[in-house]
Amino acid sequence: MLTVNDYLAQPVIDPDERIPYGDHSCQFGDLYLAQATQPTPVVVMIHGGCWQAAYDLTPLSACCVDLRARGYTVWSLEIVGSVMVAVGRIRFWTLLPV
Repeated sequence: MLTVNDYLAQPVIDPDERIPYGDHSCQFGDLYLAQATQPTPVVVMIHGGCWQAAYDLTPLSACCVDLRARGYTVWSLEIVGSVMVAVGRIRFWTLLPV
């Protein structure tokens, strides 16, 4: 199991592409494309960053690159900047306003 310090010490490797999926600055995904001539399995990684803006998804890049080397395409989604909202007994995550 990684500690927070272990996680933050991971090397940062640029994705093949960064693609926004919304208007908020934390709504994007990093795409790591497997080198293949045929369709590949896809791993979707969802990064919550302990729901704190201090922790972004960049330390996950080493894991994404490892999966890519094993033949997977990886879509690593950032959702940091969200907060938990409670409505009665129901709790859900929502993005902070810009």
